[in-house]
Amino acid sequence: SPARRRAPAPCRAVLCCARAHVSQRTPEWAEWFFAFKDFLYVALADEGVAVEAARALEALFMALREEAVPTFSTLLSALRMVFPDGPPVCRSACVTLLTGLARAEPPFPAAVASLAANLPPELAHSELSAVVDLVRAGMATGGTQ
Repeated sequence: SPARRRAPAPCRAVLCCARAHVSQRTPEWAEWFFAFKDFLYVALADEGVAVEAARALEALFMALREEAVPTFSTLLSALRMVFPDGPPVCRSACVTLLTGLARAEPPFPAAVASLAANLPPELAHSELSAVVDLVRAGMATGGTQ
């Protein structure tokens, strides 16, 4: 099989740095996230950095909380690039990210539920069906799993 494509080292370093150093909301991290959110979401579709991008996004979401939720429309656009036929590592990174958010503290379970409700059928019937099922189970029990 062809060698896995690797993103440039500086790109991977930025994603790893963001994940390692963001632990709480600061004006600088909020500004950085909103300046680079499109890059971060598109990185989910790049098999060379998808895992690092998902980890960085999760760290930023946990720090920014409610401020990050309005960007989920951009996340939906990124999911359309990944599912149903994107690289397996990208699909896995996205499912892991969304599963973690669905199980996280508010506001994320509701945000993931809203995202899941708006998935087109070809995405809802892909590997994302596990996230859809998790959200449905959480709504049926009045919380998240």
